[in-house]
Amino acid sequence: MKIVSSGQTGAEIGGLVAAKQHGVDTGGFAVMGFETEDGNKPEYELEYNLVDENLPHYAANIKNVIYSDSTFIFTDYPEAPCPNSIVFICKERGKPYAINPTETDIIRYIKIMGLNTINIYGDYESITPGIEDRVKKLLLDVLGMI
Repeated sequence: MKIVSSGQTGAEIGGLVAAKQHGVDTGGFAVMGFETEDGNKPEYELEYNLVDENLPHYAANIKNVIYSDSTFIFTDYPEAPCPNSIVFICKERGKPYAINPTETDIIRYIKIMGLNTINIYGDYESITPGIEDRVKKLLLDVLGMI
């Protein structure tokens, strides 16, 4: 199994941190210069196996959708343009996705659908304070059960 994201603050880094803490492979396509809300994070290349292909934010997220088996979207604003654009890409590419999946949803996706690479996408920490910890806790719990 592998967890990927662009490494942005909030939901995305929460997913990578949880995976790494459980010894699950990490990776994904980072935004140009490993840019995050907290500044550039070139250390994410080694820490989380992120790849910088000089992509703007949206393009990095699209590439993560394309090269994963499924995308889990964590947001307090599911009708906002960013989550909707990722849902559109998932649908266009025939990729399964879930918005704010529960423990049960994630386990079902992994066990029944046989997912190998899961993309984590979601709100920045500044948009939804606490979402990083929320996603990290949820994935730590799930990874501890499978």
